[in-house]
Amino acid sequence: MLRAVSRGAWVLALRSQTLARAVPQAGLDVVPGFVREAQACCILHAPGMGRWASSCSPSPPAPRTEEEERASGEIDRRLGEAASSGGAEGVAKLVDAEGGGFSEANVARAFRAFAETLKPGADFTAVSKHPGFQVLIDMVLSGVSRYPTATLAQVIYDCGRLGVSEDMLLDEVARHLMDKIPDMAPPELVSLASGYAGVAHSPSILLFQAISERLREEGAGLEAELKTAANEAFAELGYTDLKPF
Repeated sequence: MLRAVSRGAWVLALRSQTLARAVPQAGLDVVPGFVREAQACCILHAPGMGRWASSCSPSPPAPRTEEEERASGEIDRRLGEAASSGGAEGVAKLVDAEGGGFSEANVARAFRAFAETLKPGADFTAVSKHPGFQVLIDMVLSGVSRYPTATLAQVIYDCGRLGVSEDMLLDEVARHLMDKIPDMAPPELVSLASGYAGVAHSPSILLFQAISERLREEGAGLEAELKTAANEAFAELGYTDLKPF
């Protein structure tokens, strides 16, 4: 019989081939579901535990109610407060405690909140291993198809700002966005390229070829700052021949 786990341990959509043996070993029960959307599988998260990956397919998101929208806005507000008053640890603790109620927008806001805590020369390595940060990565991986392209680009951009090179996340987002590049806005594409450059990670040269072609199509109307940022990102990744401008 399935029952809820105790406070501090909660369940998200899982990407794991090892769940069947990991859950009994952890001594915890499984609760199905991810926020409001039904899933074919689930992910168990508890403080101090690692994370797993598998190939479950998320269902389309259900329409959000006004109450859910208000709750999401309140979470965004609290994430901002946590970043200002508690730093990265404060954000991580909030995610760890309440991440089970996060919407996709809240997940993206949490990545941004972490980035907002960075100070020049700061090392984010320790915080990036915190269960609260790791579970954000799981949340994106488990339901990447639910996220708008702009949101995913922002997540990758913030990973670049933080210097967080999580290959599974970086590669899965790239795979998901590959056929959507022609429909993405130039600022989204520049954020995406800059994020990958920030962690010196290129999922595929094909991705950057597509980004370059799309940016060139829109070149005449783009601001100089966007063009410069795009060229710098391509150069940092060693794609000087593909620079769009």
